[in-house]
Amino acid sequence: ADSATPAQPTPITSTPAPKRFKKPLVIIAILLVLLGGGAAAFYFGYYANPSFVYKQSLGNTAIGYNRLVKYVEEQSKQNYKGYVGAGSYKFTSSSFNSEGKMAVKSDGSNGELTLDLGLGPTTLKADLMAITEAKSTTPDIYIKVDGLDGVAQLVGSPSLTPVLTKLNSSWIVIDHALINSLAQTSQTGSSNASPPTNAQILDEMRAFGKVNKEYLYSTDEDKAVLKLVKKYGIETVDGHKTYHYQVALSKDNVKKYITAQRDALKSSQLSSWLKKNGYDESVYAYFDLMKESANSIKATDTFDLWADMNQRIVYKVRSASSSNPASNYVDFGLDYKGGDKYPFFIMTKSKSGKDTVDAKFTALVDTKSSDVNFKFDFKSSGSDANALKADFKLKPSNEKVAITKPASAITLQQLMDQLGYGEIYKGYLQQLQQEAAAASAAKTSQ
Repeated sequence: ADSATPAQPTPITSTPAPKRFKKPLVIIAILLVLLGGGAAAFYFGYYANPSFVYKQSLGNTAIGYNRLVKYVEEQSKQNYKGYVGAGSYKFTSSSFNSEGKMAVKSDGSNGELTLDLGLGPTTLKADLMAITEAKSTTPDIYIKVDGLDGVAQLVGSPSLTPVLTKLNSSWIVIDHALINSLAQTSQTGSSNASPPTNAQILDEMRAFGKVNKEYLYSTDEDKAVLKLVKKYGIETVDGHKTYHYQVALSKDNVKKYITAQRDALKSSQLSSWLKKNGYDESVYAYFDLMKESANSIKATDTFDLWADMNQRIVYKVRSASSSNPASNYVDFGLDYKGGDKYPFFIMTKSKSGKDTVDAKFTALVDTKSSDVNFKFDFKSSGSDANALKADFKLKPSNEKVAITKPASAITLQQLMDQLGYGEIYKGYLQQLQQEAAAASAAKTSQ
């Protein structure tokens, strides 16, 4: 009978099935909180920590310098046929306005600069050429100006009109021998020196960057040129999220830095060029002067530094007046926000009474197109109000750059004869030749 009793159905529990996952969900939630807290701890305690941001920004700036050197090296290997550039300027004031254009080109050995200058009622068009002959490393300089006949009226000297009209559109040449004589009398080096090679320059740039990494972009107390004095906090400056610091110079480490740069130069390939052309003594003496001037560094000589928290590089450094730092300062920096363009800038601001001056110079290096764009913006107000804006772009050319030597040109002696100063100029040349010969003899006897 019992065997005929049907099986009892499994009772339906009143507890929902999802309850079985209650414990795992709690564990996951706890893990998420821990991970979130760990991320926050990393961000606020390490990644966004002011000391870490400062150290990383210095290190990345050193890396950026090395990349710049590599870019210059890559450019030097390009088989460019020359360089071309063009730009414009505009000057305005209460009494005088001027507006014009400029253009430059070079084939590597020779160069030409043309200027179109609007000067009130007249316009000057100037053409300057530097032509290097085969047996010389010093170029001959050729100059031609159109529009000289209007200058006499501009300066209020009508008597100059006949002479200037005669010189108008005439080529004038400054011979390389005269330039060499001027260089010899200065006694600062060879008068006919070839420029250093790309390899020599790049080798010194690498040495310079290595010392900078060790001393300038360092937080090592035994070597760091910069000493962190104060941490102001996070600030947004010109579109950059930055951390603002106050830094000072370590006198002892500055001296070590100067010595290290001198030694790096001596061991670089550029030192042989300096010695060959007689520049070594004056250059190394300059390092001694810098070390001596470092003795005047005081603990109160501080600077402001802003580190970009997104790019993790030094955005800018400010040297300000101690009496009125908000209105009198000079900024040096890199307005980099990512990509292939690197805008280096120098900006100054000054105020004295009601007179103010604001000026900014920018060199924008485009590593993709190899262009360099220079901009200058100046403005003053108060007793001497005026403004100047200039824009110039230089780029390499893959096409042949043609620069033709002028067919005929008068010498400086002929020019002086026409102006009535021929005998005076002849006497000056004789004196210059004597001084150049004496300087050459003195170098030979050393």
